[in-house]
Amino acid sequence: MYVFEILIGVFTFFSVVETFFVGLVGFLIGVTTFFVLTDVFLVGDFKIFGIYIILSGRSIFSNKYVSSKLNSYKINNMLINKNNINKLFYSFLIIHLILWTLVPTLTNNNLPLDTIEALAWGSNLNWGFNKHPPASAFFLEIIYQLFGSWDWAYYLLSQLFVVTAFIIVFKFAEELFKNKILSLISVLLLEGIYFYNFTTPEFNVNVCQLPFWSLCVYYLINRE
Repeated sequence: MYVFEILIGVFTFFSVVETFFVGLVGFLIGVTTFFVLTDVFLVGDFKIFGIYIILSGRSIFSNKYVSSKLNSYKINNMLINKNNINKLFYSFLIIHLILWTLVPTLTNNNLPLDTIEALAWGSNLNWGFNKHPPASAFFLEIIYQLFGSWDWAYYLLSQLFVVTAFIIVFKFAEELFKNKILSLISVLLLEGIYFYNFTTPEFNVNVCQLPFWSLCVYYLINRE
C-alpha cells in the first residue's frame, strides 16, 4: 500500500515538474517571438510598466535612456504604429498555427485518444453522448468529411480554435486596457499556459470550448 502511494506521489511530482517546464518553454517562445518580430513591425522605442524598452538599438533596457527620455514620453504616446502591432499580433498567430500543427503532424504516430473518441462519436452524431455535448464530435466529423484520414487536418482544426480564442482575448484586452501593447502581452501570457500550447494538438471538448469561454467573458463584460 505504501509503495503504491509513494509511486503515485513520485508520478504526480514529475507530472507537475513537466507541466511547469513545458509552460515555461511556451512562455519563453512567446516572449522571444515578440521581441524578434518587434524588430520588424514596431517603430521606435516604447515604455511598458514604467520601463523603457529600446528596439532601435540592440539593448532592451537602458537606464540612460530612461533618465533622458522619462520626461519626454508618456505611456499613451508610445512611438508605436498601431497597424504594426496588429501585424505583429497576426504574425504571432500564424507562427503558432503553423508550429503547433506541424510539430504533432511530424512527431505523432497516431491521433490523440480524445480526438479518436470524438471521431467515433462523429460517425453517429447525436444531441449528446454519455460523457460530453456533441460540439467536438460535430466539428471533427466536418473535418473528416472534408479531409478524410489526414492527421494534419485535425491538428489544424485544434489550432484554429486556439487562435480564435487568442483573437477574442486580444480584442477584449484592447477594450479593457486601451493599449495595444498590453493586449498583445495578454495573448503572449496565454501562450505560456500549458493548456494553450502543449496539449492543444489533442482536439477535445476543452479545446473546443476555448473560443466560447472567451466570447462569454467578452460579451458579459461588455453588457455591464
